Amino acid sequence: MNRARWYSSSTTLLNGETYVQGGSGGTDFPEIRGANGTYRLLEQCRHQHATTSCIRATSSRPTEGCSAMTARASMYYINTAGNGSVAAAGQFASATAGNDASAAMFAPGRILQYGGNSNQAIVIDINGGAPVISTTSPMLRQRRLSAATILADGKVVATGGSSAWNAMTNVSYEAEIWNPQDGQWTLGATAVKPRLYHGNALLLPDATVLVFGGGAPAPSGVPGNLNREIYYPPYLFAAGGCHR
Repeated sequence: MNRARWYSSSTTLLNGETYVQGGSGGTDFPEIRGANGTYRLLEQCRHQHATTSCIRATSSRPTEGCSAMTARASMYYINTAGNGSVAAAGQFASATAGNDASAAMFAPGRILQYGGNSNQAIVIDINGGAPVISTTSPMLRQRRLSAATILADGKVVATGGSSAWNAMTNVSYEAEIWNPQDGQWTLGATAVKPRLYHGNALLLPDATVLVFGGGAPAPSGVPGNLNREIYYPPYLFAAGGCHR
């Protein structure tokens, strides 16, 4: 790359290129990894909200390379053509902001964002011009450093997190599943280990979810959490199987 980037975010674009933004050492400009494997800086994309870590960027309309939401609740569109350009797209409330909030695009142009500063959740729709924000049901408790994973049936599961950054305070062991059809959260199975800082989750080909990490460095007095668990979503036990 053209910049050193510690805690940057990478997003696959509709054309197959990769958009890379932020990270310590790379806050001046984002860059693009082209199909030929070379990187180019977007030197017209200097932006005050290109923070050093945990930017949440999502692929959007073909005319813009991606949209981006930052820890300070600022939204903007990045056009990745040529040297790039930036267009501000408004703010969302601080209740779901924070560099330890979580987000997942559960449908084309529709993003669920939750946690961070509270137990609240919102849906951000970027299918039109300016993003449209609507509230959805709150979670059981505040989740900081949670992982959001899109399930095989189109729902979103939240795993891990606690109400204090990387601390054993109101730890969320339960999986919590959000249904885009009605905006409601339901509780799933309970994990064995806390999943906090550096925790993650990944949908596997058999429709289970690998939940791993989340404790390196660990909170004081807690062993390092360098392990993994498998979460079995409810649809694996339904008579009809998994349907979207």
